[in-house]
Amino acid sequence: MLAAFGPIAFGMLYDIAGQWQSPLIVLFLLAIVLTVVGYISGKGYVTKEEKS
Repeated sequence: MLAAFGPIAFGMLYDIAGQWQSPLIVLFLLAIVLTVVGYISGKGYVTKEEKS
């Protein structure tokens, strides 16, 4: 259900702004936020190598 909200919100933002620039800026900013959060959350994680 949550994933279905994205395209609807994206389209509503386009309808309000009347251009694609605003929705794409929001999408770009969300991608930056998700990248930073992903980097921080995986920062201290180290995988163990398996010995054969």
